[in-house]
Amino acid sequence: MSCFDKRFASFLRALEKHNDTAWFASHRADYEAAVKAPFAAFTRDMLERVGKVDRTLAIAPRDAMSRITRDTRFLADKRPYNTHLTCSLSRFGRANREYPATHLRLSAKGVVVFGGVHTASAATQARVRDLIAKEGRSLQRAVAARDFVRHFGELLGEERKRVPEDLREAVARRPLLGRRRWFFRAELPPSMLTEDALCDVLTEHWRAGRTVVAFLERAFV
Repeated sequence: MSCFDKRFASFLRALEKHNDTAWFASHRADYEAAVKAPFAAFTRDMLERVGKVDRTLAIAPRDAMSRITRDTRFLADKRPYNTHLTCSLSRFGRANREYPATHLRLSAKGVVVFGGVHTASAATQARVRDLIAKEGRSLQRAVAARDFVRHFGELLGEERKRVPEDLREAVARRPLLGRRRWFFRAELPPSMLTEDALCDVLTEHWRAGRTVVAFLERAFV
């Protein structure tokens, strides 16, 4: 049975139209019942499922769950609330945005599964490239695996605008060296939110991306 009913998407759709503190305060009880509590139950269920396979994912649900409030201190967009919630499946949860993970983002528009290295500083990019230079064939096999292709299609990530001359030959042999990010993504329709099979389907996606995530984790050892 899904943790969510139609109220989850309805609340988030309304929040998109009334993204201000006064409206949220007057509807806090609806948020607690329709969004926060079901999302906590969903996160707990997913952590239990994937934790049986990967013992490093031993974090508490609160550490995997994103917050509904936005940090707008350095943003031009001052809307105070997110209109989606994200469950981050990694050993650090939401505490480390650069560490390889699989993220499950739920909104009124549906479910997005994305994972790998989605946010990468220059130092992180260098670590991943060094790993690919040494063991790139393992990554190539992982992204060519039937289950990965069936769920995600391909490994995404924009290419560097300028490749140093001394790396051009290596990038020609292993194009993934020329990336700035290395991530995968799949979108599921809004109807999936209330499907009994929601967690089963998302666990399948997590398994499909696990080998890629595990490879990228080695850049952080």
